[in-house]
Amino acid sequence: MASNSEVTYGAKLNNAKSIATHLRSFTDYAPPVEEQKPDALEALTVTARAANVSVAGKLETYSGTVDNRQSVFEKDEDSLVKIMSPVLRNVRSAYGKESKEVADINRYVIKIRGEKRKKDKSEPTEESVSQSAKSFGSRTENFSDLIATLQQMPKYKPAKKSLATAELAVKLGILEQSNTAVTDAFGELKKERDKRNDLFEQMNVLVQGIKDAVIAQYTINSTEYKLIKGLKV
Repeated sequence: MASNSEVTYGAKLNNAKSIATHLRSFTDYAPPVEEQKPDALEALTVTARAANVSVAGKLETYSGTVDNRQSVFEKDEDSLVKIMSPVLRNVRSAYGKESKEVADINRYVIKIRGEKRKKDKSEPTEESVSQSAKSFGSRTENFSDLIATLQQMPKYKPAKKSLATAELAVKLGILEQSNTAVTDAFGELKKERDKRNDLFEQMNVLVQGIKDAVIAQYTINSTEYKLIKGLKV
């Protein structure tokens, strides 16, 4: 299939329905096999439409998990990126600006902040999702290492409870859950896309057979064939 855009799937579905409608108007249309009759094509369009709806639902779920992950990593007031400065300030206050402890934590802070990833508004692919997972996964691991390093600093005792290592460990769990949710949601989306692709491929093969049957019965120059010739599925 030439394109995987949601718009293209909708257009192909409409074309298939139009072909079935035209077939019903053809005088004495009698294809060589039962599957090439309009009833069979219409039944397949119903299944394909249901597959489109299912994919749309899975895509919405996936998008929601991506939004949530970006929030807990970057956008929320207590997001990972936004708590880095207060964590670093507490270490600096406890050990001094030029201390090894500050240098150690700052290395993780730089990696965690990294380059903020804007939400990709294009349709997710295995490659784009994989690259995003590596980025967020790396930041999660660096945060885990940062917590482990803080736990070795007895003077790190922030007044704000949310910055204590125990609370940071809870936040780490939330980040890990958000990463897992995105991965799981994309897996479900991909399965539904694959099912839909198979259905549309079946419909494409069926339509090609129907067009051949129309040519055989009415000739390539017939009005009947011209009506369905340009309808691509």
